[in-house]
Amino acid sequence: MCEALRELMKDEIDQMLEEASAKAYAKAIADGMAQGLEQGMAKGSDNAILSSIINLMDTMKWTAEQAMEAIKVPAADRSKFASRL
Repeated sequence: MCEALRELMKDEIDQMLEEASAKAYAKAIADGMAQGLEQGMAKGSDNAILSSIINLMDTMKWTAEQAMEAIKVPAADRSKFASRL
């Protein structure tokens, strides 16, 4: 009986599985895009901060620490930027 019901409902079941798969794929794409955007924004922000540090060092003849202090780079992040100079 169960097998006969499955056979009768095969087209509907296949369609439901296809729709569920398409929704899962769309969600995975959206999640990936959101994650990529977040990472890109963070990298862009870091690059802007690094550029500001370099510009202050060049124009004001400040040390990296002075430049980071001036633009209020959190102490926890300073080694990250210092290593990129």
